[in-house]
Amino acid sequence: MEDEIRNRHTMKLLATAGKPSITNYTYNPTDFTLPTYLQVPLDLSIAHTHLHESAYAAIRGMKEIMHFHDHRFSFLCPQTPPTTWTTHCKSMQRLRDWKQDTFPPPSAANPFPAKDPTLAPRPKLPCDAIRIRLDAKYYAHFVSSYVRFLDDFFHGVWTVYMKAKCAVQGLAARCLSEFVYREWRYWWDGEFRNNMRRWEDCCAVLPLPMWEDVVDEVYLMVVDRVEEPGEIAAELCRTWIGGGGWDGLSRRGGGGEGGGSASVALRGDVVWDDVVEINVDLGADNAGLTTGEEGEEIRWFSSD
Repeated sequence: MEDEIRNRHTMKLLATAGKPSITNYTYNPTDFTLPTYLQVPLDLSIAHTHLHESAYAAIRGMKEIMHFHDHRFSFLCPQTPPTTWTTHCKSMQRLRDWKQDTFPPPSAANPFPAKDPTLAPRPKLPCDAIRIRLDAKYYAHFVSSYVRFLDDFFHGVWTVYMKAKCAVQGLAARCLSEFVYREWRYWWDGEFRNNMRRWEDCCAVLPLPMWEDVVDEVYLMVVDRVEEPGEIAAELCRTWIGGGGWDGLSRRGGGGEGGGSASVALRGDVVWDDVVEINVDLGADNAGLTTGEEGEEIRWFSSD
């Protein structure tokens, strides 16, 4: 089973290899401003300023979404009881922080570097330091709210940005002389578009992985990073919601019985330092679920 899981996970990594993440993007205002050698009318200058502002809003929105994406492991476990959830989050953080010494370090372009032969193997995590609980139904609620969050982004600030790009192109074609338009177009099609692709292409990695893919990630982290992981891996299989062991969960695709309904709403502000704060609303029809009662607040602390 492990070889099958590892092969499936490797194929997923290869499919996204080389695709940028907005987390690694550094905003630079000069990437969005007109070069000084281009003299354009005031209306076009104002349109470029609006384009810059809408692009900045889209970048911030993508970073916020990706922050939730990166914390998906926190939503594998229900928040009740709080002690179990806290232990789960700390265990997942330990697993994610553990890194094998490689040369060169892993990157998006090279996710499978060779182990550094000059270094001794890094000690693995003790098995008694890892306590994980997975709940397919709870993760399905998170996915539902995340999809709505993503939909709001694409129908909101992303649409505003795309319309602003079209408006600038149309206005430039109407108001610039032929010579100035050629200069502007040379800059637009070259330097400007290249700068925009550095963050626009990050949309490709915004979708959340399906339940079975996240399960694969957790299982392989345990196997590769925990000393004598057999007991933990077996315990995970016994405690996963849905029955039928690994295959039973995988075939359900992420919801278990009754899963997949939209029930958790992510809202509120993300604090971009050490604390991430999320408010979660649970509908009355889900009041009996293990995810908590209506109006439950989710808060976690991150070292990212």
